[in-house]
Amino acid sequence: MHKTAEELFSHHPLPDADWKEVLDVFKKMPVTDDYSLVWKPVDRKKAYNFLVEKHDFSPERVDKVLDAIAPAKHQKGLGEFS
Repeated sequence: MHKTAEELFSHHPLPDADWKEVLDVFKKMPVTDDYSLVWKPVDRKKAYNFLVEKHDFSPERVDKVLDAIAPAKHQKGLGEFS
């Protein structure tokens, strides 16, 4: 097992590329904090079709996860019990 990129590429050189230049691409990649994430409810039908029909995921496992992430039904507060 190779412990460093230098050790790895000394044994397995990249054709027509300097590994240090490739590493610099990742180390010096521009990043931003100027974004926001918006979480919307999952479209169960689209998610199921995408995962099960198009990518052969297990229908049972997909249903289980979709059930788990579905919005909870209105939960009663302690004052609402009779």
